[in-house]
Amino acid sequence: SGRDRALLRRAAGLLQAAGWRRDGGGLVNDAGERLTLEFLIQAQAFERVLGPLVENLKAIGVAATVRIVDSAQYQRRKNEHDYDVMAYRIMFDSTPMDGIEQVFGSISADVGPRSNLAGLKNPVVDALIAEVAEARDRDELTVAMRALDRVLRAHHIWFPAWHSEAHRIAAWDMFGWPETKPDYGFAPEVTWWLDRDKAAAIGKAG
Repeated sequence: SGRDRALLRRAAGLLQAAGWRRDGGGLVNDAGERLTLEFLIQAQAFERVLGPLVENLKAIGVAATVRIVDSAQYQRRKNEHDYDVMAYRIMFDSTPMDGIEQVFGSISADVGPRSNLAGLKNPVVDALIAEVAEARDRDELTVAMRALDRVLRAHHIWFPAWHSEAHRIAAWDMFGWPETKPDYGFAPEVTWWLDRDKAAAIGKAG
């Protein structure tokens, strides 16, 4: 079924400890507010990714839903932080010194269009981002990134929804590429080459 009963019991216990109690088929707090959660998406592909999570949330009493909107409404609500949870893909380079401030820094929390989706403003995070930018070697970068990772995880502002080690593509069988692909990123323009024998075999030699 895709449901881990032990984890569901643990999650239900945490909600109860936080003051949420069962009322009918849902959860309410002492103020009578019902616990709801809406995932905002703009592509149907996320429905398949989020579907099992939504069902598990419902199983512990959270009124979880997925709302798909057009690109204009999605961008507006993103800019205005008008959402509960937003599915978003984030990628960094193998030496992630650029782009971190835009995603987690205070400077980008109130600037649209936002990449700092949580609106995070934290001086410790900002200081660690500065340490990353000023790293003089790989060891310093690794220490700073691990510290930043721990602090960000402690804020519980995101959770990993899925991960894939493969890039799914469709391409004419006329290219060659390294046997071992780069660990990070996908750049056919710098790692692929035209294989003339393959191209001729499918009539693409010209």
